[in-house]
Amino acid sequence: MKNRKRLHPSNTGEENEIRTENTDHCSVPSWTGAQAIAHLLAAVVEMRIGGEAELVPGNNATIFQAMDQGRGDIDVHPNVRLPNQESFTKKYVDEAGSVVLSANPYQGNHGFCVSKEFGEANNITDIADLRRPDVAALKDVQIAWSKSFGERLPLIAEFFERFSLTADDVSSFAFEISGNGREPSEVAREWVEANPERVDAWLGL
Repeated sequence: MKNRKRLHPSNTGEENEIRTENTDHCSVPSWTGAQAIAHLLAAVVEMRIGGEAELVPGNNATIFQAMDQGRGDIDVHPNVRLPNQESFTKKYVDEAGSVVLSANPYQGNHGFCVSKEFGEANNITDIADLRRPDVAALKDVQIAWSKSFGERLPLIAEFFERFSLTADDVSSFAFEISGNGREPSEVAREWVEANPERVDAWLGL
């Protein structure tokens, strides 16, 4: 069966999702780094797995609800930031069990704000505390996908499980897109072509 993937970025400040028909559906937020990751996932699906990808807008609530429904409208969210989106992961990953969260977080350089409850629970009283290794470990960026998607397209779900990036990777993507004004898809395809060994590892080759 032909894999056809639709990714969803937004220019309106909303979160973004990857939706697909007869293929993997991935979601991605609308800020620059998230746009880069969405396009990178799409590039791998198109260039190495043989699928098609299209980006479309959405927000976190819509994305997680669609993944929960498991109908294939939206299958994947490639930029789940914790603890920011913990309310969604608790509801759909921990409680409903309808969404799968990758065990392999990727890294990014960015600023953080935390809730009063999070700060009290983790003894955070100063911005410097956010650098503590025990606190940094709580701030993951991961991929999530509909449980039904993993059953329908296990090959792409396995790719998502293996997917990982360094902070330098993400910063480089963001700089090329925001700093140099390049198209995210161009940056993503260029990176895939320049890093075949890393992509092979994601694909289990």
